[in-house]
Amino acid sequence: KILEDQNFFNFKVSVKSSDVFLSIAAYRQLSKAMNYPLHLGITEAGGFVPGSIKSAIGLGSLLLDGIGDTIRVSLSDDPVKEVKIGNEILKSLGLRNRGVKIISCPSCARQAFQVIDTVKILEQKLSHIKTPLTLSIIGCVVNGPGEAAFTDIGITGGGKGNNMLYLSGIQSKKVLTSEIVDKVVSEVEKKAAQFISTLPKAMSQQNLGKKNQCNSTRPPSGSISPASRTGPKAAAIRIRVEE
Repeated sequence: KILEDQNFFNFKVSVKSSDVFLSIAAYRQLSKAMNYPLHLGITEAGGFVPGSIKSAIGLGSLLLDGIGDTIRVSLSDDPVKEVKIGNEILKSLGLRNRGVKIISCPSCARQAFQVIDTVKILEQKLSHIKTPLTLSIIGCVVNGPGEAAFTDIGITGGGKGNNMLYLSGIQSKKVLTSEIVDKVVSEVEKKAAQFISTLPKAMSQQNLGKKNQCNSTRPPSGSISPASRTGPKAAAIRIRVEE
């Protein structure tokens, strides 16, 4: 009210707490009581693993309710990791479509290649891709074909070092274990280039990344009704990560 009395409306409100349950309850109540943008966060969440889990639970619960306009992940770790976790939370909820989403198994006795090591390498080698693509890396033929059927690119482990490459859900060719990483990187970059070529010329890959940050043109502060915060799709047009 003090700010409004001074005819100042360009602000957002945060009620972050280190307690997940308190934060969720506070933001839910606040979203019903006012129409200003809300900045979400679980403050002082702790180290990388516990802090990431607390942030995912707290922020995820609110975002699924359609509550929140910007987010901040607070970790006792490298700030770059904070941004990465925030991006992954948004991607998992379908609120941000940027980069390669990897679906991979935890590995087991059936794996035909080292899934964990392969995924770690691919995460690094594909970090420059901003185009929204899905990639499945499954070590066996039990679960592999099913996952590959719904991803842009997929690898399913096979016998004697012969693994199957899937493109757009369809079997393409066999790939030797030693060639998996190079082949997947090549196919991802190829698909990303094809996707970008279909966009208007003014939109470079860099612009694509900015476009997918979900920074939409907002109505004037204070004009967003509580009803507009209902559901994750409503939140999808507003959410961005505070970097």
